[in-house]
Amino acid sequence: ILLVLLLISIFLTFSFFYAGKIQQDITQAIIRSAKNTVIAENQRIFAPISNNLSLSRKWAELEALTPDKQDTFNKRFIPVLETLPQISAVILATSEGDEYFFSRQGDNWLSRHINSSKHGKKQALWQLWNSNNKPLKKWLEKTDYTPQQRPWYKLALTTDNKTPIKWTTPYTFYTQQTPGVTGVTRWKN
Repeated sequence: ILLVLLLISIFLTFSFFYAGKIQQDITQAIIRSAKNTVIAENQRIFAPISNNLSLSRKWAELEALTPDKQDTFNKRFIPVLETLPQISAVILATSEGDEYFFSRQGDNWLSRHINSSKHGKKQALWQLWNSNNKPLKKWLEKTDYTPQQRPWYKLALTTDNKTPIKWTTPYTFYTQQTPGVTGVTRWKN
C-alpha cells in the first residue's frame, strides 16, 4: 500500500509540475498569437496611410501644394478620404501658420482655411463642398486655433530623411473632438 501511495504521490507531483509547464507554454503561445494579430491589424490600418503620406509629400513637392490651392488639394484628397475610411481629415500647414483642413461632412466635404493676411487674425474661413468639389456655403468664424500648437505640427518638425513619417501618440482632434492619432510628414518648397 505504501508503494502504491508513493507512486501515486510521485505521479501527482510530476503531473502538477508538467501541467504548470503546459499552462505556461499555452499562455505564451496565446500571447504571441495576440501580439502578431495586433501587429498585423496595425499594419493593415497604418500602412495605407503611410503610403498615402509618402505619395502626398511627393505631390506637394512636385506641385508646390499650399493651403491656397484648395481646388487642387480637394481633387487630390477626396479619392483618398473616400477609399480610406480610417482617415478622418487631411491637413496642410505652413511654417507661417497658414493651414488648410479638409474632412468628410456627411455626404459633403468641410474645409477650414486659416490665413491671417487673407481672412484676418484669429479668423478661419470654413467652406462646405459637394461631392463634385463645388463650394456650397462659406463663412468666417473667430478662432484661437493655431496649427503650430497642435501635437501633429510639433511632431512634423522632428521628421527627417531617415524617418520621413511619424505618428503622434493618441490625443483629441481639435475640430472633430474625437480621440485619434495623426501621421505626419514635412517637406521644403
